Amino acid sequence: MNARKILIITVVALSLVGICHGLEADKGIPTVDFEITTDFFSKYIWRGQNLSDDPVFQTGINLS
Repeated sequence: MNARKILIITVVALSLVGICHGLEADKGIPTVDFEITTDFFSKYIWRGQNLSDDPVFQTGINLS
């Protein structure tokens, strides 16, 4: 996934969070919380093994 797609997904997700939060405050509706993270690292290390010396983006999504 390239950086442009990640940026678009992040912007859309943050917009949805704002809309959902506004609806919750007005009507007392139960909410679904989610978090999207994007981290940038100078190399990819997995379980102590150096798998790539190239810079990498790592994304994650949490839903509760």
